[in-house]
Amino acid sequence: MILGISFLRSFLSMWMSNTVATYVMLPLAAALLAGVRDKAPRISSIAMVSLAMGASIGGTATLIGTPPNLIAAEFLNKFAYGQYAIGFYEWLLIGLPAWIIGFSIGVLLAFLYARITAGGELGIVEDYLRGIRERGEAKPWSKVEIIALIELLILVGLWITEPLHRIKTGIAAGIGILLFFATGILNPKEHWKKLAWDLMVLFGAGLTLGSGLMKSGWANYLLSQLHGIGSLGWVGFYIIGFTAYFIGTFISSHTSTSAFIAPLTIPLGMTMAASLGLSPATGAALATIVAVVSLNNAIALPISTPPSAIVYASGKADIKDLMIYGFLFGIVANAIIITAFATLLDNYFVSINKNNYFSKTCMD
Repeated sequence: MILGISFLRSFLSMWMSNTVATYVMLPLAAALLAGVRDKAPRISSIAMVSLAMGASIGGTATLIGTPPNLIAAEFLNKFAYGQYAIGFYEWLLIGLPAWIIGFSIGVLLAFLYARITAGGELGIVEDYLRGIRERGEAKPWSKVEIIALIELLILVGLWITEPLHRIKTGIAAGIGILLFFATGILNPKEHWKKLAWDLMVLFGAGLTLGSGLMKSGWANYLLSQLHGIGSLGWVGFYIIGFTAYFIGTFISSHTSTSAFIAPLTIPLGMTMAASLGLSPATGAALATIVAVVSLNNAIALPISTPPSAIVYASGKADIKDLMIYGFLFGIVANAIIITAFATLLDNYFVSINKNNYFSKTCMD
């Protein structure tokens, strides 16, 4: 049950905002758990908390999964690579391994936490799920659902095959929106007003704030106060990642934090690269993506991220479970993901400039 709820939630979060995906999954999860909540309250609470975990790590997998990813890619393209080097395809090669690691850790921790704190409820849940499978009957797909799925697959295909047709991520997203309007899946008069304009303004404001920090010199000043991290080698990446994690947990939203962190991690990563034998762009990319991925995994408090707030506000998740499981997930997942990035993906960042088709075009 925990695996199914968190996986579906995580998959949805790859292709839509974490907030929207949580609102979509919340009533489905609540309906699934309604018949067992009174008899197995702890496991029901843990299953609801796993929604927030699925949202956080699912948003990491793709470039459009959550605004911090877009902010990080934009700053790296502009200030580290100096050209369009990280698009949907390049981010997928980074985010997908992070998702596989993080989601596996999240589910494993949820299982262990449920077994330790609610082991007596496991039999009740197993009997309940067995009854659902015996009664369940799959309904045929409607015409609208089939059309929507086809259009979604076309859009995802455009994103994944970006190196072949050279259509940038934003343009492909615009094509997808037009397809939904053209086929009647979305009504222009009704749904145009419902687009997340506030999120777009927030995203733009975050980029403006970060650019201002870079160009005004404030980023360099703040960096000068952190110059000691550059001499710590790979340990510096753990400091960067967990600093971003704790800021995102206790102080600020993920989007605003990423807009503030990215202008600092780029020059800081460049400084660290010299002592590690990496190129400046590689150091900047590692530091920035480590910070953003760690930030995305901050779910331990209702103020950390909208999915955590939505799950807690539903009244179906215990704040104790959210805090204990959330902190365990964030700390363990971030430690392992940062280690994987530092040991396995540094060569990938080096190859971006060599293999990226936009880079080749600019250099030619």
